[in-house]
Amino acid sequence: MNEKDILRKFHAKMEDDKALSYIGMAMSSIFQDKYKRYGDLLRGYIHSKHLAIRVLNLGFASGNVEKFILDEFGEKINFVSYDNSSTFYHYATELNKTHIHNNLSKFKLLDVIENDFEDSEFDIILSRDLNHHLNEIHIYLEKCFSVLKDDGIMFLEDLRFNAEPSAIKEFIEKIFEVEVFKKDRWLLYLKLHGLIESYTVSYTTEEIMHLLDQTDFEYSYFKSPPRYHFVLYKNKNMAKMVENVISNLKEINNGRNKI
Repeated sequence: MNEKDILRKFHAKMEDDKALSYIGMAMSSIFQDKYKRYGDLLRGYIHSKHLAIRVLNLGFASGNVEKFILDEFGEKINFVSYDNSSTFYHYATELNKTHIHNNLSKFKLLDVIENDFEDSEFDIILSRDLNHHLNEIHIYLEKCFSVLKDDGIMFLEDLRFNAEPSAIKEFIEKIFEVEVFKKDRWLLYLKLHGLIESYTVSYTTEEIMHLLDQTDFEYSYFKSPPRYHFVLYKNKNMAKMVENVISNLKEINNGRNKI
């Protein structure tokens, strides 16, 4: 196990202790836009289907993604969501108790690699800010490939190891709604909220591409200042549709904010 793997393993163990901090950040207006963005991206896909689409959200955190999407689309979507943080689990299930009661959403307190899904079960897989917790990411990608439908798509987004410092600073300023942070102040906020460690143990875009090239996934991607954004799919015939998704993703990302 290399140094980065050791740091990543330690960081993952510490995350549950900082879950309340992340829940607080998740209520920020900039994250509200991010949750709505998934609705924007899914809208066309949803309306092209006659049955409710199955969505797998890996690393559900605060549960806001489920709430925002289900509040809009209701019975057109069925969610299954995984996370291994008990703090996130209790918060997300309380936030989504109506959708859980209506059998539109199911939350599981399990590691994302521990699943018993059948092959080709999901139309959409969401994976945001999760990769930097995973050492066995190759196993994770293999499992995602097996449970994604042939005409399904997977959104894979995370922090970039070599993210631009100015983008990270902008992220902190928007989260805490201040106009200007001096460097010592925003670095302190990064440290307090575990974000320095998150960037330190994250993967580069090139590392993710190398891993994907060892799977059967097709993919398209782009980089924003702090993150990489991949859309993965199985069927080469979907390439044009995925390029449209990437184009829309870029437009939404640039139009709202760059976080």
